[in-house]
Amino acid sequence: MSDFAGLPVAAGSDVDMDQGRLDKINDVMAAAVADGQVPGAATVVARHGKVVHSNVVGNLDLDARDGRLSMNS
Repeated sequence: MSDFAGLPVAAGSDVDMDQGRLDKINDVMAAAVADGQVPGAATVVARHGKVVHSNVVGNLDLDARDGRLSMNS
């Protein structure tokens, strides 16, 4: 995981979150990109000041002219 404003990173279970449900976020966002609903998505979930999930999928635009999306986009 990337550094998000200096927040510490933790497992979902460390902050009473279901890691399996957090992992499903990747599948949902990848499907939205594959279906053309969005060109790309960056997701970050934090709880109690700790980042428990981050992921990037897809491109900056639907035509992929501007390249891959990143956490720094």
